[in-house]
Amino acid sequence: MSAALRPRSVISDPPPGVPPELAPAPSVQALVHGQQQGQWWWTLLRKVTYAITDSGTLQRAPQGPIHTAYARHDALPDWVGRDAGRSGSMQTTPEPRAFQTGTDVVVRAHAASGRPVRTLLAGLAVGRHLHKVRAFGERRSRRIGGRVEFSEPSLFQSVPLRSELAYGGFDPVALRAALAGIEARMDAVGWRRSRAFLQDTLPTTVPVAYARNPVGMGYVADALPEALHDVALPRFELERDLLTPERFAQGRPLDWLHRPVPAGLDFMDMRMFPRTAMFGLPPPGFEVGARQCPEVDWGQVPADFSRGNVLTADDADAALAVHPDAARCAPIGLRLPRLAGTEPVSLIALRADLPRWDFVLPGERPVFEVPGQGALPGALFQLFIDVDARRVELLWAASWPTGCELQPGQDQDVLRTVRTRVETLA
Repeated sequence: MSAALRPRSVISDPPPGVPPELAPAPSVQALVHGQQQGQWWWTLLRKVTYAITDSGTLQRAPQGPIHTAYARHDALPDWVGRDAGRSGSMQTTPEPRAFQTGTDVVVRAHAASGRPVRTLLAGLAVGRHLHKVRAFGERRSRRIGGRVEFSEPSLFQSVPLRSELAYGGFDPVALRAALAGIEARMDAVGWRRSRAFLQDTLPTTVPVAYARNPVGMGYVADALPEALHDVALPRFELERDLLTPERFAQGRPLDWLHRPVPAGLDFMDMRMFPRTAMFGLPPPGFEVGARQCPEVDWGQVPADFSRGNVLTADDADAALAVHPDAARCAPIGLRLPRLAGTEPVSLIALRADLPRWDFVLPGERPVFEVPGQGALPGALFQLFIDVDARRVELLWAASWPTGCELQPGQDQDVLRTVRTRVETLA
């Protein structure tokens, strides 16, 4: 059967977008609704885009729209070596959300050096908050005499800081074993009908795949000799939670909470833990309501981030299983308390030509004049820094309680009545 005719699963694909004829025109503004404790809230969002100069000056730039759909990154380019062609991480995720307790920081960048190196410490500081990742050249695992070692990193000068190159992915040995086990329990007709679907879905299914990052690299489910040898290892990791040969070879596939938290700077999509649990879809190996995990210990998600399972909850309780912060899309380490929009930012080793790049957030925020609500100052929901494009986007939001949900088309009617002014912050 040709690849064009081969049945395939859509589970690993982003959710389908809104048909073009129904989608609103791209806009820097959006109005959404949400419900908490029986009360409807409307939230107005506005994105403001700035260009960053090499000297650290921020200037208003052509304004980018609020993203309303998932879109994948292009596959990694040839120059990254043997990792070329990896794909799966998201270039955009839906940005409108009604509630958020802090500010998400998302960064698109490369760890970069002006000379060849084998390892490089990179990251950023936003105000008092630090986020450090360690980048490596290409490495492989080696199993020698019953012991696992990591090869010396190769030389490199730049590596994309994308989820495909962070710890995670799926274990091909575990995948083959899972497929063989299923085939052994099915008759020939059933297997022929199911094979294509299973081959497409199992690589993203826990524990064949890593719950925290199913699109990464370096994950081994079971500590089998054939699984532990010659595995491509992550190209960047959290400095505070590095992968070691012992952790790499721990086995116990459902005990994945004790494995490293993948490094991240770009968007975390909803297939990745803890967002899965926050949406009420806890992965195998995670018990609903559990609080003992690094994401909680580090203050990156609230202790009650897991509130239930929408698949087993009664219809009346299903919505309660979704955490109000489920839409937060920053990676672990960059889910910060509320930023004011005046903080200094330092980018370290994210440009080969500028090892340290400093700037200050612009110190201005929108104030929304909403009929019947008065002046509502914006709260900073998201800070997006595109180092490669020399661009910063600030997503501001203001909420107010209402007695009803939004009706189709009502958002555009309300937005036409809103007036926005800019307030300078001290």
